[in-house]
Amino acid sequence: MFVAPLRWRLIFLQLQEVGYRSQLVVIVTGDSPGGVCGADLFSISPAGYGHGRGPVVAVSMFRELGPVLTGLMVSGRVGAAMSRRSGR
Repeated sequence: MFVAPLRWRLIFLQLQEVGYRSQLVVIVTGDSPGGVCGADLFSISPAGYGHGRGPVVAVSMFRELGPVLTGLMVSGRVGAAMSRRSGR
């Protein structure tokens, strides 16, 4: 029935912690499966299909695997940060 006022400073700090500081973890995590997917396509593709390998890897990473890995890495990082802070 009653709503507490929003604390914009705390909201901004949480957005910074969850979003901005998680970028490096997400980039490093997404880089490895992308390289593996590209190497797999290189090994199974016919000799004339080298030019199409990049778009296939990009589509598969951005549409399928990227959101899953991002969700896992961000939730793991934020959960670890929360447990670390609660132990002080």
